Amino acid sequence: HEQLTIHGKDHERVFTISLWDCNRKFRVKIIGMDIPVLPRNTDLTVFVEANIQHGQQLLSQRRTTAKPFTEEVLWNVWLEFDIKIKDLPKGALLTLQIYCGKTPAPSAKGNLHPHDSPSSDPKYKTQLLYYVNLLLIDHRSLLRTGDYVLHMWKIPGKGEEQGSINA
Repeated sequence: HEQLTIHGKDHERVFTISLWDCNRKFRVKIIGMDIPVLPRNTDLTVFVEANIQHGQQLLSQRRTTAKPFTEEVLWNVWLEFDIKIKDLPKGALLTLQIYCGKTPAPSAKGNLHPHDSPSSDPKYKTQLLYYVNLLLIDHRSLLRTGDYVLHMWKIPGKGEEQGSINA
């Protein structure tokens, strides 16, 4: 660890630091999404659920606020997870899932606390539309950083192909 640590080194000559020296919490910025085909129902809202997983174990979870479902939805928010960067296991995945649901009735909105997402309300039905997984620490043991445009997998709806191919 002494060879990898930033402590005691000339900071101007350090280009990478050890994950063990990263004491701040992991965070990701959700900019927005573009939908090529809008649903027919215009009373829908959409939100992003972000999970950090290692195997089958859920390490942390965050959600954006629900916004009206339009062709382009912008959040431009940081989601800070309750796990430190140095505690991320190798093989941890960031799973991003886009959910939609019906806009809650005005009386239901009054029952929600400002920090709650609509999906935490049991009367608010949601449907998973798209998802993508991103490996957080790559094969060189480097934490992925920077901007990413992620193309997501579509969840087939009722009556759609389930992804099987007849040869």
